[in-house]
Amino acid sequence: MILLLVQACSSIKNVAIVKEESPVKKNGGYKTGFDFVAGEKILWSENFLQASAGNFPKGWNTNSSAEVVVMQDKSKSLLLTKDGVYIPLGVTNLPAEFTLQFDLACSSNYSYYSSPFQVMFASLASKKEFTVLKQYNPHNKDVVKIWLHPHNAASNGGYSGYELFKKGVKQSSNEVNTSQFFASEGPASVKVSVWREKQRLRVYFNEEKVWDLPEAFDESVSYNSLVFGISHLVDHTGKYYLTNIKLATDTPKEQKN
Repeated sequence: MILLLVQACSSIKNVAIVKEESPVKKNGGYKTGFDFVAGEKILWSENFLQASAGNFPKGWNTNSSAEVVVMQDKSKSLLLTKDGVYIPLGVTNLPAEFTLQFDLACSSNYSYYSSPFQVMFASLASKKEFTVLKQYNPHNKDVVKIWLHPHNAASNGGYSGYELFKKGVKQSSNEVNTSQFFASEGPASVKVSVWREKQRLRVYFNEEKVWDLPEAFDESVSYNSLVFGISHLVDHTGKYYLTNIKLATDTPKEQKN
């Protein structure tokens, strides 16, 4: 009887070891981390709480139209449904090291054929020049542009892209899929985090690092404007909602890598 108990205990112990180790042996694996750290010094922020619903917000300019709306949770967002570009006039400098965060949402079943949401970091001689950054418009500006769309061609996720312009000439571009922003059977939302560290650009959707470009920014260029944009909406029920925008600098040194 004692011998049988010893054998049974030994078998149980062996089974436990197999269950613990088999996933590593069978599937392998790796660890990664969300390494984004927001800047500590706020340069500019906007949550639209001081703006009246139904109006275009003060301190912004556009060549189109948009309006502040009240969401179900009583927060406010800028509703974007028109082809155009939108510039916060309070942003006058994009230093060599900065972070940008914002919340973006879209309506349900957003059409693949409708416009992505565009974010541009530009060098403008005047804030009045922002209209040249309208989608597909030729220009001669230095621009770092990223965009995201909640519906890819395969209908199994969203996707994102970037474009780098030097004096209006495209230097580099690419597109990738992402599962973080996908409006298939309902609305979608995402926290976008952008980190500039001199030339390097890192972009995160929620905690997924989507872009890590070592030479996105030209250190000889003075980027001084933040511009948002959308273009055509094939399905006119399509909507973007933008809010909780924070531009900051002074990222803690111990977090840089």
